[in-house]
Amino acid sequence: GRPRPGIEVEVVTPGTTDGVAVEEEGEIRFRGWGLMNGYLDDREATAAVVDDDGWFASGDLGTLGADGFVQVTGRAKDVIIRGGENIAPAAVEDAIREHVSCVVDVSVVGVPDDYYGESVAAFVTLRPQTTLTRSQLAELLAGKLAAFRIPAHLRVLDALPTTASGKVQKFRLVEAFTREQP
Repeated sequence: GRPRPGIEVEVVTPGTTDGVAVEEEGEIRFRGWGLMNGYLDDREATAAVVDDDGWFASGDLGTLGADGFVQVTGRAKDVIIRGGENIAPAAVEDAIREHVSCVVDVSVVGVPDDYYGESVAAFVTLRPQTTLTRSQLAELLAGKLAAFRIPAHLRVLDALPTTASGKVQKFRLVEAFTREQP
């Protein structure tokens, strides 16, 4: 939606104050009335999220449209950095859900890569009596995602690890992937 009156919103390259173009994804920052003064008795934590000009780094990824609408697309902490390219897992997950009909659920994470720093890994659950290989996934996503965003790794699971409230525990997926590597 649109920011409330008296609230300024900008979208920047994550971890910087450099603005991005209209409709380009980045980290959402805002300032204005109602913004916290800071964390109680924790100047260091406050300084990590509120700059000297009063901008609050939300940790959310999103876009700011020409019409002034803000769209949240994910969390900055979840960004996969592959060879200097920032990849939002939510965008890859959405593409897989939209274009791969055998997938019931999906979670995308960054996993360690000796050359790129991180690579994209997709963990999926499938409909009964279906299969999916990494090469089939790449073929289904070709032309839908930039090549560097297409998962380099695919793991098919019976179920994704979740919290009691149903949120996928992405750290457990990374741990499982790391354990199976030589």
